[in-house]
Amino acid sequence: MDNLDIKILYLLKENSRITIKEISKKINLTAPAVKSRINKLVESKLIESFTIKISRSLEKRNLIAFITLFMKTTAHAQLQHFLKNNICVVEAYRISGQGCYLIKVIYENDDELVAFLNNISLYGTHQINTTIEQVK
Repeated sequence: MDNLDIKILYLLKENSRITIKEISKKINLTAPAVKSRINKLVESKLIESFTIKISRSLEKRNLIAFITLFMKTTAHAQLQHFLKNNICVVEAYRISGQGCYLIKVIYENDDELVAFLNNISLYGTHQINTTIEQVK
């Protein structure tokens, strides 16, 4: 991977619908060369998917919380399975430092958040931070 591949990745990350022709103009490379590079990035799994970002205002779930989970069991596999299959979980990380997991959830209302917290309480205690304004 070289600087041109990195430029292509950033352009696609910014707008996954950008055309190959537009990319070729921005990085001064022919369209066939850009297409070939994108295909190689996909084949090598550096690009996993092309996707869209839906406006939160269109979704019922538009409240965000960051939860730090402090494990009291060793049931990491069960917790990870639960997190991977829960619709509220947007991102989840096993961390070092304060806590064992950092979980980002998007929820519709307090009842949905409380139900989620009750489920993860089986694995440990938690600390929660809710968002009040998106800065970026």
